[in-house]
This record gives sequence, structure tokens and C-alpha cells, in this order.
Amino acid sequence: MLGFVSPGYTKTIDFYFTVKRYLEVEQMQNYIEFNYLIPGNIPAYREIEPNAFQAELLLVVDIFNQKQESIFKHSYIIQSPIYGESPESLTNLSDVLNIPLEKDSVDLQIQVLDMNDSTAYFTDRVSLNILSNKEALLSDVALISSKSPGQPGDLYFKGAYVMVPKYINYYPHEVTQLKFYVEAYQKTEPKKYLIKYFISDENNIVLEKYSNFKKLSLSSFDALYAEFDISSLPSGNYYIYVELRDENNALVERKRMYFQRMNKLDEEDLDNVDYYELDVIKNNFAKKYDLRNITHHLNACKPIAEEFEAASIDGAVNGGDLSLMQNYFYSFWSKRDQKDPKARWLEYAEKVQYVDLEFGNSLIEGHETNRGYIYLKYGKPLVRLERNTSLYGFIEIWRYDILEGQGNIEFLFIERDTFDDEFQLVHSNLNNEMYSREWAQILRDNNF
Repeated sequence: MLGFVSPGYTKTIDFYFTVKRYLEVEQMQNYIEFNYLIPGNIPAYREIEPNAFQAELLLVVDIFNQKQESIFKHSYIIQSPIYGESPESLTNLSDVLNIPLEKDSVDLQIQVLDMNDSTAYFTDRVSLNILSNKEALLSDVALISSKSPGQPGDLYFKGAYVMVPKYINYYPHEVTQLKFYVEAYQKTEPKKYLIKYFISDENNIVLEKYSNFKKLSLSSFDALYAEFDISSLPSGNYYIYVELRDENNALVERKRMYFQRMNKLDEEDLDNVDYYELDVIKNNFAKKYDLRNITHHLNACKPIAEEFEAASIDGAVNGGDLSLMQNYFYSFWSKRDQKDPKARWLEYAEKVQYVDLEFGNSLIEGHETNRGYIYLKYGKPLVRLERNTSLYGFIEIWRYDILEGQGNIEFLFIERDTFDDEFQLVHSNLNNEMYSREWAQILRDNNF
């Protein structure tokens, strides 16, 4: 049965999206293609007339320049189909927005609010640069879920086909094809180029079996849609690489896209592939960590991990494969800093060491506590108040000036068990964190 539900705490809407950079060659205009999907069973449905239910969500897209000035804003209401009281299935909500890019570096901010449930909310912010100024260049690499013939005006239409994006870069055992799309541009008189494409492991070691190329047409625009059969590709973390090369086979530009494979085939049925080294990043610093340390370090990354990454961390840790765990840890940090992932990790490791000492005890690691999690995710609070109250026992209130575009943010922690000195998060006024009307009122009433 469909209906309107309004719980007393904020919750995150399941909102999947991709952002890819392209070039419109006639006007030489940079733009981004923003695709999104909301599963049909996620929004709240309101009865708009007897036995007729509909979901409505507000989408707001902003682009900010380096001075944090808004240079583009677009908002509209997303409406679901109208359903009866007990529909057999609910249609996913999807759309594509093409947004021009004028500046060298911008931030794309996405906000989604369920109009039928004010506690359901999503927000994210993505940093972008325009494509390179080279005479010949590539778009971003887009992973594709499916491809079928289409017509102009169809959702996801590109070059005579409907190409549905793959919103999660995870390929379970049941998915046997890796499909992707990329565009190539030439700004001056067209010359001879080719696209070379291949799969590498997370250490940028190329899997020779998964490699191919295409000669480009002598025109200002060409595109590549390609597939690899990954039915025998072993479980692990990988990249799909696309290289633009000139007639002398010199590298002009290179793009890559991360993905993860989970394969349940027996070892003897998996590929035994040949490798050669790609000259990108060779030194996997994570190899020095033993099983105990790499388990600790991976779990400590969860506060800053995306939803998909957190699930991948759990999978790697539960699998207990040291090499896979080391490789995923390296991949996690190289995604955040390709030039020096080790330095980025060591910077974060100082915070992990602090929270383990400050909030941990003999029963629980500091990064696994609520306070440790919030510290690692949002940083050191501006103010940290500690109170011993007669009514509520020991409490802590953390205050931040600004977080994720919101001002005057508070987190309230309550000591639930004096034996283990562990404080539980019970309330925050930050969007997508635990919200309690009761504790919000208590804070106001007691001037905490």
C-alpha cells in the first residue's frame, strides 16, 4: 500500500547519479551530462485523489565558481507516474541534464528533497574542471548498463542508440559484460588518430587479454562504444583505460574509470592473464601492512568512504584476502590523490591515531565509536562541550561553524554505558544525520 510517511529523523534518499564532461564541437562548448536515478520504491507517495498516489521530489542543481559564486542554477519537480493503492511495480525516476561549463574549475552542488516527506533529503557536491585545451582530446569514460536502438528525444539517446548509464561501478558475478562509451574530438584540421582501450588492475598493470583499439575517422568528432567479456575476470579492483594516440603511436591523452568485479567461478575457471606494466603509478605502499594492520586501516576509512566504497571495504575485510585488501586500500587513496596517495593516507592516519587514543578503549577502537566516526568524517569540532547532568548523565555537544553549506551545526552524544565509556550519537541538526525532535527541544530548553 502506498502512502505518506514522516518519521522523526532525517534520512538519506537513495539518489544515484553520474557526471561526465563532453565537448560540443560545433560551438566548442564544454558541458557536463548529469544523469540520475531514484528507485521507484524510495520516495513517499501522497494520495492526490481517491486511490491515486504520486511521488514528488524537488531537484536543485547549482554550479559555483572558484569564488563560490553561483553561475548556474536549475530546479524542477520530479513527478512519478500515478499509481493505484497496490501497484505491482514502481517505475524508477530518471532524467538527463546537459549543463554548459564556462569556468576552468567549478563545483556542482546537487540537492534533492522529498516533497511528501520533509525528513528525506540528499545532497552532494562534486568538483569539476573543463576538458583540456589540447587540439585532440577525449571526453570522460562512461560505464554503460545497456544499449539499444533509439530515436532523438529518447532518454539517454546518443548517436542512434539509447545508452543507459551504469550508476554503480560494481560488477557482480551475474554481469558478464563491461560496456563503456567515450567521445574523441579534434579542434583543428583532422588527423589520423586511434583509440586504444584496455583493462588494468588497481596497480595499473595492464591485462593484455583485455585490450583493443579503434582507428578514428578524419573528422572533428568520433565516438567509441565498446564491450569486454568479463565472465572469467577474477574478483578484484580494476580500471578501464582509454588512450588517444597519434599516427606515430605517441600518447596524446588518457582517461580511466574505476570498477570492481566480484566473480564466484572456481579458481581454475578464471582467467590466467598476461600482464605488462603501465607507466602511471607503480609503488603500492599498502603492501607493507600485514593482515591486522590493513584490516584496521580499511575499517578506519569508512567515515570518509562513499556508500559503494564502504560496502567494498566490508567485502574485502570479510574475505580476509591480504593481497586484495592491500590493493583495495591503495586504490581507495589513489582515487583521492593520484600523484601521492601515500601522503594523503598519512595525513588522514594522524586523525585516526588521535581518535583511537581519544575515544577508544579495551572493547572498541576509537574510529568505530560514534564520536570517532564524526571526527573523522567532519573534522575537529569548533567547540566541544562536556556536561555531567542529573537528568541525562554525561553528555557531549560538538559544534561546527559550517558543515556542507549549513551553519551552526550541533552533534549531541550521550553516555549510554559508563562501563565502556562509549557515547552514542542521538541527535544532530545536519542534513542526513540522526535527528531527534525530542533532543532538539531538550537542547533548547536547557540552554546547552
